[in-house]
Amino acid sequence: MTAPEKYFKNTINSNNHFLFFAIITLIGLVVRLYGLNYVSVDMYCCLIPWFDEIKARGGLASLSIQIGNYSLLYQTIIALMTYINLPCIILYKGFSIFFDFMLAYAAAALVCEGCGKKPQISLLFNCVYAVTLFLPTVTANSAYWGQCDSIYTFFLVLTLINMYKEKYIPAFIYYGIAFSFKFQSVFMLPFIICLYFKREKMSILHLLISAAVFFLSGIVTYIKGSSPMALIWIYGGQTAAFPDMSYNIASFWVLFNNIGTFRPIAIFTALSLCGLGLYLSLNNIKKHDTPESFYNTAAWFLWTSLLFLPSMHERYTYPLDILLVCLCFFDKKYIKYAAVSIILSTITYGTGIILTEEKHCVSSVITSFHGFIYTAAWLYYTYETIKGDRTAKHPQQ
Repeated sequence: MTAPEKYFKNTINSNNHFLFFAIITLIGLVVRLYGLNYVSVDMYCCLIPWFDEIKARGGLASLSIQIGNYSLLYQTIIALMTYINLPCIILYKGFSIFFDFMLAYAAAALVCEGCGKKPQISLLFNCVYAVTLFLPTVTANSAYWGQCDSIYTFFLVLTLINMYKEKYIPAFIYYGIAFSFKFQSVFMLPFIICLYFKREKMSILHLLISAAVFFLSGIVTYIKGSSPMALIWIYGGQTAAFPDMSYNIASFWVLFNNIGTFRPIAIFTALSLCGLGLYLSLNNIKKHDTPESFYNTAAWFLWTSLLFLPSMHERYTYPLDILLVCLCFFDKKYIKYAAVSIILSTITYGTGIILTEEKHCVSSVITSFHGFIYTAAWLYYTYETIKGDRTAKHPQQ
């Protein structure tokens, strides 16, 4: 072996983790570049027209009125995008793609810290990073659909990491940012309430931090003449705009043909089950004092909300899919749940991405069979995680 060869091989071997990270990042970027020019249903019907109207009204000057149904923070970001001389489809997707990589990094850090290792580039870190980055839903959501679910999910992951470490000030700052981007961050609230009753250092006043961040997220729009109440009106309007029981998601209610009169029952059911989760937690039947039990409890509350609340959409499962993937690295028993959730999510994504010749989305592919599978997986997940908590040895709280 020549001296240059030896030097080359030693360099590769000593930096193999970083090189793998760099290669995976590059491949992830290339895969996403192929979807940049693809026009999805939402891009054609909503995102492009909103961008054009905001630009026509003067960019930041347009913020005195609500255009589209995105949050004030995201509308402000869109207004700033109008000053960049690039096609809006590239700007939308580029912003979301950036957070794909941030989310994959955060998920890897969550697993490493949960496994008692430093959140640095290593074999475990790279495995979590790669799996998260190449999930079909993560890739399709940003690069092909043009949606922004990686953004608020990234901040939810940071919220959970800091919640577990009892760093409540940064945790609630991150939660406020997540909520400022997407109303669906509210599905994390039942778990936060559960922690409130179990953690002595956690105060209800910490929620004021999130509320303050949420209020400040619209500060540019206030300066431009928008009412602070627009923060509430937007999210209230999003809720009222979707009266059906479910929208292309394997909800429990597809078993009942999405009968609209079940809406009050659905809300009561979801609240009751979350209340049951709190009760089991208070009585130490469902624990969250180890990294695994902490994150599987967070996933349970998310899953319960998605499965039983009305008006759920397919993309709302995005944070749950990420959490279930992370749990797979704690214990292989979670692989079956992650597989079910991600496969069902992937199946549904075509309806939002594929634009028909009539410029409409394709019809929903979800049937009662899918609803049965998703509900059965949730039931067994509930049983298995409670059983695991009762048989595992946990440190004293």
